[in-house]
Amino acid sequence: MRKNNHEEDMLRSLTKKQTKQVKAPEKTKEASLQAFTRGLGENHNAREKEKRRTRWKHGIFGGLATVVAAGVGAILILHTTLTDGQTDFQSTEYNQDNHDNDIVEDAAVITDEPWNSESLTPDDLPQLGKDDRVLRHILNHEMINYNVHQFEYFNIRNDHYSVRLPRNWSVREDYDDGVYRSEFKGSGTDKMTFTFLPEDRFDEVDVEVQQILNNWDYTAGSTINIGEVKSFVSSLPGKEYISNSNQFDINEVELYAFVNEENGRLYELFIFDFFGQPIILTAESQIEEKNDDRLSWVALSEMSITKNRPVYGSEGELHPEIMRPESKDTILAHFTGQYEVVEMSLMEFPEWHLSSYLPSNTEVEEIQGEHFNFYRFSDPEISENSYYVFGKLDDSFDLDNAREIFHSSFGIDLDFKENLGGSDPYIFSYAGSTGSSHEEFIDGYFRIVERFGEYYFTHKHADRVDYNSGEFTKRLDFFMDNLEKH
Repeated sequence: MRKNNHEEDMLRSLTKKQTKQVKAPEKTKEASLQAFTRGLGENHNAREKEKRRTRWKHGIFGGLATVVAAGVGAILILHTTLTDGQTDFQSTEYNQDNHDNDIVEDAAVITDEPWNSESLTPDDLPQLGKDDRVLRHILNHEMINYNVHQFEYFNIRNDHYSVRLPRNWSVREDYDDGVYRSEFKGSGTDKMTFTFLPEDRFDEVDVEVQQILNNWDYTAGSTINIGEVKSFVSSLPGKEYISNSNQFDINEVELYAFVNEENGRLYELFIFDFFGQPIILTAESQIEEKNDDRLSWVALSEMSITKNRPVYGSEGELHPEIMRPESKDTILAHFTGQYEVVEMSLMEFPEWHLSSYLPSNTEVEEIQGEHFNFYRFSDPEISENSYYVFGKLDDSFDLDNAREIFHSSFGIDLDFKENLGGSDPYIFSYAGSTGSSHEEFIDGYFRIVERFGEYYFTHKHADRVDYNSGEFTKRLDFFMDNLEKH
């Protein structure tokens, strides 16, 4: 590749060579789509049921074949009761007649006798039934005084997730034999712990739960109906941060609560499966204290994904030659805690001996020019006019005039150039108005990268008439992160 000082307009004429669509094998695609539309459904459960009890189920966030969601969507809100017309969150008296559905139907009723804490096992949990000694503490709480300016995000599980909690809380993380633990501590004796088990070790959920039960000293326990909890979430006035809760099917989250009436200790146990990631959340607090620090529902409701990752168990068959899965479902993390679940298919570039992954419905155009060839990727369901690109530079490409060549080749006005690449001299960004309305606006970037001893480039172009989001940027990032030579 040469570098010189004279400007060349190399690629005014580009010829379209081929148009095609990335498609997963039909068997894999059908199985994957069925799995997502049934909440990661029956096929995945069948593969897992030899490893774990059927009650540790997939699919708590059902119907997400391709979905964008904000955080975990305010799954849980335990510490509130509301009366019609309330503008402030206040404590109200527990009324059993109003809460007949709080408990799983047909479950046994616990006696009033104190328990031997160590006698309870995970197998007993679904049969706990209702216990008013617990429910009156769970359902008779004031709403936490939520002030976004007093909260901050904490990254946990090796920065794969984040949760929002008060700034004065602290977190300590441990990792041992594949298990991540994130322990938060607040004021007084309040604490909360996330336990992330490896995706292929669902059989260890019971072991973890048994240890938790053994460590707690309680006199009563109860099963809490998640559907009733969700109704509390949807009833809260003026809380925009929980507006996405209806996107989630949370009926299979397991939630249990325990109290020690002698020392006023409240314990909460949440067991759920997030796209193949078994997670246990425990929370401990004092009943008699002001409940601003009882924040388990906040942590879950604003839990978000910060790194792309595959859905465990979704990989298709291996490609017979390059030995990579021909398809896999992937969670793509977007900005501000949003994410989407996308079915990915393997894309080969045989002339370059490369492969990576693209969404299965991607439309692909192979385009040849004088000094570089590239593939243009688009998704008409997202945008008719926006796209992203992966290409390879020829040895004759003039690096010193890269911006001019790219702008000319792709029809981008040079007056739109911006310098958003920081210290990287080979990122060329642009933005500008193309009309009188504020929607008539384009932006994007070109980036030159070196991989496997060769020079390639990526390009993302957004036309805000029909696209103003982050999907294509994240898809291009995922494509480059999974690029392999073979």
